[in-house]
Amino acid sequence: MPNYKIHLLFGVLISILAFFILKFYNLFVASDLRFLYYLPIIFLYSLLPDIDSKHSIIRKIVLVILIKIIILLAFFYYKTNILFYLFYLIFLVIVIIIISFLSHRNIMHSILACLLLSLPLLIIDFTLFLLSGIAFLSHLIIDGEFKIY
Repeated sequence: MPNYKIHLLFGVLISILAFFILKFYNLFVASDLRFLYYLPIIFLYSLLPDIDSKHSIIRKIVLVILIKIIILLAFFYYKTNILFYLFYLIFLVIVIIIISFLSHRNIMHSILACLLLSLPLLIIDFTLFLLSGIAFLSHLIIDGEFKIY
C-alpha cells in the first residue's frame, strides 16, 4: 500500500499535467500562476480518500484545520454568542463521528465520493474542480480501489 508521499506526488504530477493540457488547449499564458494557488487543495484531495483510515495523515490535518477554523471564526466574529460556539462544537462532533464510522476503502474510495467532495469547488472555479477531482481519482488509481458507488 503506497504511503501518503506517493499519493501526494502522483496527485500533484497528474494535476500539473492536466493543468498544462487545459492551458495549452486554451492558449496557455506563462504569467498564469493560478496553479500555485491550487496546490494546497490538490494536496488535500490527493490524500482525502484515506480520511477513513484511523492512522492517516489527512485525518489529522482535516481535524486540526476544522478546529482552527472554528476557533478563528469564534474569536473574530462571534465573541459573545454562545449559540455560535454550540453550533460549531456540534458540527465538529458530527464530523468526528462520521469519520470514525467510515470503514477503510469503502465509500471514500469511490467515484461518487470524488464527485460529491469536488463539486463544491465548482463554485470557486471549474479548473479547481477538475484538478481536485483528478487528484482524488489518482489516489484511487494507485490504490486499485475504483468503485462507482
